[in-house]
Amino acid sequence: MVNQLLGRERRDAPAVVQAGAIKVGVFIAMVVMVAAGAAGFLLTKKQRPSAPPAIVEVEPPPAVVRPEGKPKLPVPMGPENFYWLDQYVSPVGVDANGDGVEDVAGAFILVEHGTLNAYVGVVDGKTWEIVWKDGPYGDRKKAMRGTGVAVKGGRLMAVNVLGDAHIFDLKTGEKLSTFQFDDQDAARWICATAGGDTVYLGNSWSTGQLIDLKTLKRTKAPAPKECRGEQRRAMDTGDVSKKQAMNETQAAPKIERFDGKSWFHDRKWGVMIGAPRGSELIELVGFDPVKRSELWRKALAELVPEAVEGKPQAIDLVNGVFFLAYWDDGGHHVVAIDAATGEKKWDAVSPGARFTNVTVSAQRLYLVTLEWDAMPVNVLDLQSGTLIARLGGTASRY
Repeated sequence: MVNQLLGRERRDAPAVVQAGAIKVGVFIAMVVMVAAGAAGFLLTKKQRPSAPPAIVEVEPPPAVVRPEGKPKLPVPMGPENFYWLDQYVSPVGVDANGDGVEDVAGAFILVEHGTLNAYVGVVDGKTWEIVWKDGPYGDRKKAMRGTGVAVKGGRLMAVNVLGDAHIFDLKTGEKLSTFQFDDQDAARWICATAGGDTVYLGNSWSTGQLIDLKTLKRTKAPAPKECRGEQRRAMDTGDVSKKQAMNETQAAPKIERFDGKSWFHDRKWGVMIGAPRGSELIELVGFDPVKRSELWRKALAELVPEAVEGKPQAIDLVNGVFFLAYWDDGGHHVVAIDAATGEKKWDAVSPGARFTNVTVSAQRLYLVTLEWDAMPVNVLDLQSGTLIARLGGTASRY
């Protein structure tokens, strides 16, 4: 029987059944494929990263160009690593070497191995190199309020923060005499007197010393009139107590209905800056300081239109020339006006930062400018306002 069972032929399923099975299989396969495709699409869509945002081209900012070495000015820049010492020590314009060209005597700093060292000496007004120097008198931070210079009769006298006084031959720098003084603050009151070859050393309210730079003789004496308080001498010789003829009540002109802000005079001519009462219109008034009478009057807008919005400020009047300062987008300006007639002589730009000290000599105008802790000096021709030189601005430290 077993053999019969084993040998029994298997009956094939009916054709209809086979066809139905095939159709069902095909249908199931299609469903599986569709489901797999949908799942793959969803998975792909879920995993596909979003498109990156559009790239917007941004122009890079312009490169910052920092000047290297000397600033690009078409004038001599003076000795390397040189700056003026302090706005309270005015440059002294004097022909030190006898070549007919005005030189610059005074106190200055040299940047040496990263240190600002104080010196006194002379800079040649033709080559703009140092003729001679003496020092250092300490670093600038300590020396700037204790160093003073005065020039008289071919000699230069300098005092320093250590309490030492030195007298030099102006031309050669030969040291002729040295002595000590007691008052440390006396350096701020070294003052060339109005006559002779004497220099006063001491404060302005008590007894000091008169030093004759020719004979080197020293005598105790009270401060001369020209060396007291804010008086200034007829010629600026390089110390803080300059000739000061500003806002002297006894010299103010008698002008009715006019509010004067400041006035200067040189004993012969005077100029007042102010405005008519009740008005904001700035005017300049020329006056006679002896008779205290008005000589001429002009609106600032007529003389220097650009100065009206530029915070005009009277700065000095020397030898019949009145100097006015103002600021605009072009820089810091100084204007020269004839004190006798009110006519504008010139309007010049002073490069760099604002100037903190103005010194007028026989031939030139010296503007000590304040640039951070450095003080270059702009030198202008007195007759034309042309920039002749800029002493400083070359130190590698800045």
